[in-house]
Amino acid sequence: HMAYSAGLHVQYKDPWDYAFVQGQLVVRARHCQQPDHNELSCALCKQLSSGSWLIEICHHMKNGVHDNAPLAYHSHGGLVNIIKKRNTELHTLHLQKLNDAHKLAGKVHLLDVFEQFVIAVGSGKVEHIDRLV
Repeated sequence: HMAYSAGLHVQYKDPWDYAFVQGQLVVRARHCQQPDHNELSCALCKQLSSGSWLIEICHHMKNGVHDNAPLAYHSHGGLVNIIKKRNTELHTLHLQKLNDAHKLAGKVHLLDVFEQFVIAVGSGKVEHIDRLV
């Protein structure tokens, strides 16, 4: 279930339907005709096995899809992994933002202290200025 990219059916209106039977992916032509008694599948279903779209989907099921591919090409499991990765990135960016805010708050405090020092020196009311500098 997790490896099949079902989103492609919505986008491309594939000529087959799919189901999972006893843990296995079963693909059947939309206009499937009941197979003969000796056959496992009808002629339309047999044609699906040589179709380029289905071969490409099987390739993606085995090897995965590039992270930057459109979301319709990703399987359910692939989408879950992308969301986990992006949540981790967002968490990292949030922590960086908090760290940057904390650093800036410390620098603002130092600037305030330095400003008070400059004002005190400029007023001439500070004795023994050479000891402070």
